[in-house]
Amino acid sequence: MKYSILSRNRECKPRTVKFGNFYLFIDSKVLRKRVNAMVKEINKNSILPAPVLSEYQYEKTSSLFPDSSYIDNYMSEDFYSEDYFVSFSGYPTDEDYFRLTNIELLTEKYKIYGIAVGMRVNIAENNLVKYGFSRSADNETECYCIPGISISFSVSNEIITQINLEIETYYVGNNDY
Repeated sequence: MKYSILSRNRECKPRTVKFGNFYLFIDSKVLRKRVNAMVKEINKNSILPAPVLSEYQYEKTSSLFPDSSYIDNYMSEDFYSEDYFVSFSGYPTDEDYFRLTNIELLTEKYKIYGIAVGMRVNIAENNLVKYGFSRSADNETECYCIPGISISFSVSNEIITQINLEIETYYVGNNDY
């Protein structure tokens, strides 16, 4: 019987790991445990509009973002202000409770691991590498990843203009959106 492992390579893409003539399977609970531990570190060492993976409850959550506009999307509940965009979606799958899985920082008011909009990208890279993130770059953004979490930057002239933190979620396919 063949099994697969859910992990990521340096480019943040899913891959299967083969050991000899068989494939190794690791339950997604293992990955979630690692992600949850890293999320605790992120929340502890960052200044964010709300803690990553905080649970969505409309009245309670709306009060966390008094300066924002609410956006009701088909697969998420979102809030937008001039300083940030936050998105609550099912975690770890689209069928689970909504949690804060995406944060976009648009101004220097908030920081992830001390990294803020307006900072030089090389300084930000050094901070993320210390926490175990590896780099994957494309033409428009710079992405730093660990399994289940990515932090990317929009950059202009080596200066960060936007920061995006994303927790990987899975679309199961049982819901029609």
